[in-house]
Amino acid sequence: MSEEQKNVPDVTRRTLAKGAAWSVPVLAVAAAAPASAASPEPPTCPTCLRAGSIPTPVVSVATNANGSAALFPFVVTANVNASSCDLSLFKPAYTAIMTSATLTMSDGSTYKSNLGLGTGVGTLGSISAFAFAGNFSNVTLSKFTGFPQTYPSGGIRPTKFCIDFNFIFIGLPSLIEITCPQTLCWNISSTAVGKGVAGIGAVTFTSLLTPA
Repeated sequence: MSEEQKNVPDVTRRTLAKGAAWSVPVLAVAAAAPASAASPEPPTCPTCLRAGSIPTPVVSVATNANGSAALFPFVVTANVNASSCDLSLFKPAYTAIMTSATLTMSDGSTYKSNLGLGTGVGTLGSISAFAFAGNFSNVTLSKFTGFPQTYPSGGIRPTKFCIDFNFIFIGLPSLIEITCPQTLCWNISSTAVGKGVAGIGAVTFTSLLTPA
């Protein structure tokens, strides 16, 4: 070994080794950063879905002497209006799952149903129809009056109908699926015609449902 090599300080070699060791984690962090930045952001639930008008349903209900209907059938085509949705945020097709329905009467009483709940596929940018064919149990109605007995003109009738939905969307460009619970409601304007004998009879409600 030459005299010049012998005189190289040890501290210089240690410093170089230390600097090389510190370079490893820096490179690892730099390599991990792009993967983290590339993770897609999950989409947020849209707020553009609205209740659409419902074709006029006709409901016939049998009543007992107490003015109660053991079963109040309600069959409607629930229209969901998605015409104002931004079509660039989600795939056009979405799924609608009904989870429960609520019927409100003019006396303020409410009735829930978990029967007749449907599932269907809708399209963003348009109005899509979903079928509900359920029964509400033990609905209190007005008693028949007069002779012959008829349903009173100011008798109890349905005034509001709501459906709880789970809407399932697929976001763009992430293709992440999200479930968005939402309740859509319709106001009900109805006429009632009914006849009874000894308090027992049937009432027919003809209703017009408009978005609440």
